[in-house]
Amino acid sequence: MKKSLCRQDNRITDKEHILTEKLKKATEEYKMLDGGIIVALSGGADSHALLHALIPACADAGVPLACAHVNHMLRGADADADEAFCRRICADYAVPIEVLRTDVAALAKKEGRGFEETARDVRYAFFAELVEKNPQYKRIATAHTASDNAETVLFNLTRGGGIRGLCGIPPVRDNIVRPLIYVTRAEVEDYCAVNSLEYVTDCTNAETEYSRNYIRAEVIPRLDTLYGGFANAASRMSRNLRRDRDYLECEAERVFGELYSEGFESAALRALHPAITARVLMLAFERETGKRAESVHLDAVCAKLAEGGEPFSVYLPGDTVVRCERGRLCFASAAEPPIPYRVEINEGENILPDGSVLLVLPDGEEKITYPSHKVYNLSIFARLCGDTIKKGVFARSRENGDAYRTGGMTRKLKKLLNAAQYTVRDRDIIPVVCDAEGILWVPGFGVRDGAGAKKDGKDYTIYYIKAENC
Repeated sequence: MKKSLCRQDNRITDKEHILTEKLKKATEEYKMLDGGIIVALSGGADSHALLHALIPACADAGVPLACAHVNHMLRGADADADEAFCRRICADYAVPIEVLRTDVAALAKKEGRGFEETARDVRYAFFAELVEKNPQYKRIATAHTASDNAETVLFNLTRGGGIRGLCGIPPVRDNIVRPLIYVTRAEVEDYCAVNSLEYVTDCTNAETEYSRNYIRAEVIPRLDTLYGGFANAASRMSRNLRRDRDYLECEAERVFGELYSEGFESAALRALHPAITARVLMLAFERETGKRAESVHLDAVCAKLAEGGEPFSVYLPGDTVVRCERGRLCFASAAEPPIPYRVEINEGENILPDGSVLLVLPDGEEKITYPSHKVYNLSIFARLCGDTIKKGVFARSRENGDAYRTGGMTRKLKKLLNAAQYTVRDRDIIPVVCDAEGILWVPGFGVRDGAGAKKDGKDYTIYYIKAENC
């Protein structure tokens, strides 16, 4: 629907208005006009006011100005009318315009994503393409206002957002600038009235079943009634928090550069202030995965670090796991859990699924049978009764509840591994050597009581050689 304010002519007014004052403040503070500008023009009040105010500002700065419009083809004739309106006002102002028509509904269905997410990605990809193809333009200007920022702050607050969420909409992000970021929606509408600017209104903005629309229509007006000027207050808060965030992130980058080397010393992380620890971990996650983690995920890592116990593992999005063991914290790929296996063990070389070897040799024949292998320096070994070996032995993967009696006590394998500080990887691959009665031996620990070498018969030595040593 188009709201007409009876524009009387096509002249660009020089009339002073609080919108132009705030736009000048934002563009100067964040150096938004240091190159040509493409205005993201929807035809709404915000974007038309932005275009109208930027025309003289860009002329004074000596930078070119153009517009871009995306017809998402979601609202049929209304969407086509919005496109026609944008083309007309650009023609009135003698400003070039580029238009993209994309069936967002079909694209969202094809990719299995939501309409809003798909539409946003289409818009910003189009803007980026225009800048790439037209080097005279350096920036994309969107019409986000202080009111939009206030809505974003409240929305992030309801989701438990941290300092980044409360910073709201950034005035500058990469080559995206928001010249109206200090301007309220009421000031935009007044500017349109003063300058007789027409604009279109998206009827879906009034549908309060959407969270953001509800915040806009119901929550913020109540806050304004109670306290007045909530959007301006939110802008001040966001600006102050951005300053604090920038300092913390700069400090985190410095610390990251000092501490990171394919991981961290866990003691060094524990010595940091928690606000820096969380950001250092965020930087490490981004370095390792190329993605950004939510603070709630890294909070779990920080909590584990604060407890002080090792080893521990925390699984993060993007098939990533944080592992902390033996004083080192590292990010790794969260590989599929090991596949359970069972391998019959015979005299000689027995290759396990991970490539490691269990070598079973009769006592006294090691050097003769296997002379070339460095079994003495590169393995863990145990000596077993020959009769036990002859009755049948097999190796299997570790199982929940594994326990056996050794050294006069029944011991849980999990506790033995914890006490010995075995790494997560070693726990996954370590073989459990068994016979019909249960566990005989686990590399690194004792033989089951009664199953060791007797010295009165033909005993065997069993060597465990890790895959990397084979």
